[in-house]
Amino acid sequence: MITLANTTDKIQIFLSSSVTTNNINCYTAYRDTTTTSISPIGFYTASNGTSAIDIVPSPAASTQRLVEYISIHNTDTQPTNAFINYNDNGTNYTLYNITLQPQDRLEYSDKNGFKVLSSVGTLKSNDTQVLITANASQSVSVLDRDITFSCNISGSFINTELAAFGFPVETNGLYAFDLLAFYDVSSTTNGARFNLLGDTSGDLTAYYYWKSLTTTSFTAIYAISQPLTVPSTYDASSPATTANIVIKRGFYRAGKNDFVKLWFAPEEVSPSTITLKAGTRIHFYKVA
Repeated sequence: MITLANTTDKIQIFLSSSVTTNNINCYTAYRDTTTTSISPIGFYTASNGTSAIDIVPSPAASTQRLVEYISIHNTDTQPTNAFINYNDNGTNYTLYNITLQPQDRLEYSDKNGFKVLSSVGTLKSNDTQVLITANASQSVSVLDRDITFSCNISGSFINTELAAFGFPVETNGLYAFDLLAFYDVSSTTNGARFNLLGDTSGDLTAYYYWKSLTTTSFTAIYAISQPLTVPSTYDASSPATTANIVIKRGFYRAGKNDFVKLWFAPEEVSPSTITLKAGTRIHFYKVA
């Protein structure tokens, strides 16, 4: 349970970038307790651009505000990066930071803590479904829905805050990964390029990927020695608007606890949309 004990305590939501169409819906339920009474309260508000908004206001004097439930629903048409902060008289402490896809919901309860639900109610983790079989050394992250991005600069990668699909790593761990990604583009004249996004202290080794030219064959291999570097080449065109495939394999040495993400970009400003398809998956396991 989250407790606000002082008149200067409150919980706020902060968005790192402005929404595209709709502000984010927020609902909280809490109890105000004093030495003589307990009062249940429901509170509704919405985000306001990139301003910090109170989702649990400060309690009155001699009152403890006990937070039982928080719901943050992304009603925008694009992904949004949200911070849930505990504001202690102007000093902020981040309780949770998450990229929510359209119609995703971040929920907090005093029984289960924070969790993320998809639009159909499936439980998500780090914007992916991370499935870990008991007593198995290999895990898999599976994308449960299509995600469409549009970059406004030719060849520009998607915003790093919106890159949400990948796999978790631990400090100094060596991980083998094998990614199969499916993608669509808005036009066959719109090429694409791919990379991995991780902490700069990480080390990407023996990394390469293939991109499909047709449904039965692949282009030449692209090799990259480090993350956070732009591939030197990318396809001038895509084989089709749908059913394009990328295979990426390699090893990653983590510099710190991190979430390594798939990073990608369309070639042209217009048409510029690229859709990462549901079913995209990364098999990964810790080698050492």
